Amino acid sequence: MKELLVIIGLFLSFTVVVIYSLFYIQNNYNIVSCGYKIPIQMIVVALVSLSVFVGALVAFIFSINRLKVRTRIKRDLSLTLKFLEPDERKILSELIKNKGTLLQSDIVKNTGFGRVKVTRILKRLEDRGVVVRERFGKKNKIKLVDGLMELFSCKVCK
Repeated sequence: MKELLVIIGLFLSFTVVVIYSLFYIQNNYNIVSCGYKIPIQMIVVALVSLSVFVGALVAFIFSINRLKVRTRIKRDLSLTLKFLEPDERKILSELIKNKGTLLQSDIVKNTGFGRVKVTRILKRLEDRGVVVRERFGKKNKIKLVDGLMELFSCKVCK
């Protein structure tokens, strides 16, 4: 989102400068080159073409950097998940799908595992510092640790 705002800001500021320059040139100078007067419309077309080119170049550079970061983060994320058991990965992926917070009963429903199995897996994940268990009335609310949630939900990944 920030990159988009930067691109729009650059484009708008460049457009304002071009328009101001054109009005200033039109009102104060006669542009003559080798005895030939250059029409102001040609200057407008040239400057607009230049601004579109510069805008496209900036957008391309931003998209390349964003793609590199996204690829690196996804690779690191998949390496991180490979260290977990398949059942642990399944529970972790359910938590990620639900923005890092889910009731333990919903984990049982979504994964198809039994209550005892989910409790044991969550205990292992809690001991490793991957999740935190909080009481929520008579139920348990399971949350990913803040650092992991930031990694999994980073804006660049999406």
